[in-house]
Amino acid sequence: MNAISMYPNPAKNILNLVNKEAENCLVEILSIDGKVLQRIPLNATAQKSIHLDQFANGFYLVRFTNQLTNEIKVEKPTILK
Repeated sequence: MNAISMYPNPAKNILNLVNKEAENCLVEILSIDGKVLQRIPLNATAQKSIHLDQFANGFYLVRFTNQLTNEIKVEKPTILK
């Protein structure tokens, strides 16, 4: 899961998700209390940009789950507008 990343952090308008792994993954954006706010499928060796218009300023969790191995990686982005 070291080949999965996000940038920039802190983010303002867009959060970029990058998957350089050979497997697909599911990306979930969660509130700090664990509520899933958005689910995004991310194919192997793909990149997506997430528009942050619907999110308020604050701290969030981004959970990456490898769909083949179920390995999980969690990042903590900050959204500042």
